[in-house]
Amino acid sequence: MSQASDNTGNPSIPSVQVRVEELPKASSGKFVSRMDKSTMDEIGVYNGDLVEIIGKNATSAIVLPLVEPNPADKYPIIQIDSFTRKNAGIGIGEYVQVRKAEYREATKIVLSLINKDERLLEKPKMIQNNILDKPVVEGDIINVTRNNIAQKKQPALEEFENILPIFKSPYTN
Repeated sequence: MSQASDNTGNPSIPSVQVRVEELPKASSGKFVSRMDKSTMDEIGVYNGDLVEIIGKNATSAIVLPLVEPNPADKYPIIQIDSFTRKNAGIGIGEYVQVRKAEYREATKIVLSLINKDERLLEKPKMIQNNILDKPVVEGDIINVTRNNIAQKKQPALEEFENILPIFKSPYTN
């Protein structure tokens, strides 16, 4: 076990270096990562806990055990989807530090569209329901639904305000 050597978070929390692999498509876009059980035990996380993934940037995901661990793997791995890799600033085959995440519940989240020439197709309440209880780090790019939520604007359409309404958790006053 190694300690994270960067300045993101608490360096006293045990971490491990793992190689990044592609998350199976069935789990993609669900804010999850998959690791082998022995690596999860090493950093003290259980099925459903949040882990911090530290590459060039830090992000987080819900950790689940690998569906089919490969005993031939000589190095511990983490399977993460393209959104998580992009948020961590890394690619497949690169190495990241992973540790149990320290977190707090957000009192508000402000979302904005990435492309100014898109408009929102989903209702804000549907988006709220899709991101409730999901790990989000400030600055992360996230897919807020499993459907295509944005499309190119037609010139005749009215301009769309890029900032969505602020959502509150049902646990927040």
